[in-house]
Amino acid sequence: MCIFAKFCKHCRSKKDEGLRYLENGFARIHTEADILEKKIDGMTGILLKRHRYSADELMNSGHFEHIESIAGKIKSDIDNWQRMGKLSTKVKEAYNNSVDEVQNRIGHIIQRIEQRKPTAWETLKGFFSRLFKAIAKILPKFVVRFFQPQKENQRLAA
Repeated sequence: MCIFAKFCKHCRSKKDEGLRYLENGFARIHTEADILEKKIDGMTGILLKRHRYSADELMNSGHFEHIESIAGKIKSDIDNWQRMGKLSTKVKEAYNNSVDEVQNRIGHIIQRIEQRKPTAWETLKGFFSRLFKAIAKILPKFVVRFFQPQKENQRLAA
């Protein structure tokens, strides 16, 4: 499709309406995927760099939901066209190829998110986080044991 689609007679023609619909729909999906890919490598900080978005934030971001929503709408329309007998083999092949391409790309994005190496700051922060969790897990047992005899002595005195 040309960049002047609004004014171009060829792009406004009814000839390849299904293909144009698919191109526009999958272009929106690829735009969401592009935004998500940029977020994977985004860093903040000068001396102690860290990723701007954690892996959990990326995996739970609205981008995946938006991609799923767009893909679901396209699939629904393709199914309706097929039921009504208006789905050409050219559009069906284009749809199947685009779906395969998007699935591969999303799989690659998820793999990049999961295998992203932490920065030095994130490694250090993770170490201290695990250390504090271990201390917090052990500390209540120690505190209970430490104060337990005093509670028993207070009950006996009363």
